[in-house]
Amino acid sequence: MGGALDLGTLTVVMAVVSLCVLVLFYFDAYRANPTGPARWWCLALATLCAAGILNDGGVAIVSLVGQGLMVVGVASMWAGVRRLRDPDTPAVYLVLGVLAAGFVGFAARFIDPYQWGAVVLLLLSGGFCAAIFVELRRQRTVPWRTARNFAVIAVITGVYDLVRALALAALGGNSPAFRAVFGQGFSLLAAIVLIVAAATSLAALTSATRTAHFQQLATKDALTGLLNRTEFMRRAGEMLSRAHEQGTVVTVIMADLDKFKSINDDFGHLTGDEVIRAFGVACRQSVRSRDLVGRFGGEEFIMALADSSAADGVAVAERIQFVLSAQRILLDGHTVPTASFGVADSLVHGDDLGALIASADTALYGAKSAGRNCVMVSGAAPLE
Repeated sequence: MGGALDLGTLTVVMAVVSLCVLVLFYFDAYRANPTGPARWWCLALATLCAAGILNDGGVAIVSLVGQGLMVVGVASMWAGVRRLRDPDTPAVYLVLGVLAAGFVGFAARFIDPYQWGAVVLLLLSGGFCAAIFVELRRQRTVPWRTARNFAVIAVITGVYDLVRALALAALGGNSPAFRAVFGQGFSLLAAIVLIVAAATSLAALTSATRTAHFQQLATKDALTGLLNRTEFMRRAGEMLSRAHEQGTVVTVIMADLDKFKSINDDFGHLTGDEVIRAFGVACRQSVRSRDLVGRFGGEEFIMALADSSAADGVAVAERIQFVLSAQRILLDGHTVPTASFGVADSLVHGDDLGALIASADTALYGAKSAGRNCVMVSGAAPLE
């Protein structure tokens, strides 16, 4: 028994709450938006429901399975939150992480069901709860206010489980002090609170994720994943406004693949698309996280470098040329084509975005006229 709390009642409550949350979440949120995070959360709720049914507080094999499933459920919640923060996280890593947690938890509880096995389970559960909080704090997909309640309850539950693990290791499960404060009933109660907190947050998180996805589609170029022209212009305008207020310089780079039409003619449009993607990757890898990169149209890209001079723009263009030349993606061993660049900064051309782009575009035209595969700064001679 876990203090004054009746374990039988709590396990039934946990199972019922998990089942109700699972059904509501599935029909209200998951079916309308079956995203990666939502799939993991469905699995988590289903697993916690099974854990509540099987976990009767004893040491029989059925109870051990139930207690192990609680760890799998919490780990699955973490996997969903991780996928929310980073949609590109490989699914196999998440699956292996959840399976590893379940295996370790089951094995430890089976080998030593009374003390150290329980300590391992608590450490796993507490660690994953703490990780849920960290992932929710680091994610930028949905507003913090949407994830706040779930994150706070998760970290409180995690801290409780970790402290409970330390107390169990130090005092032993039969200690009156341990049973009074950290009995099995209190652990189940903490799990129920976590599930209830999840119930109030998961549907909102799923809806916010869907909204963020549509917003991303509206601002990103479908082929390269870079900013589309409209979003680039909006953000670059904001960058120039900040630079004007702070007295700093913004540099714009216009970049264009040389003789791109021949790529489509010789290798086909699918290969042409691959070349454009490679060019976009080279541009993205050659700038800082605070700089902007967008696809301006066709095989033409545009960059805005914060707090940077024209000389900095030239250095970026040269890095792009180097990265691009190192990639081999065309048929028959041909390398990616070269590119030409036009550079203009706000120190010389002012902080009007249209005028700055026009100056960079004129410089780009000059680089093309000078033989391609070079960089030209507006108003200067081309740089080979």
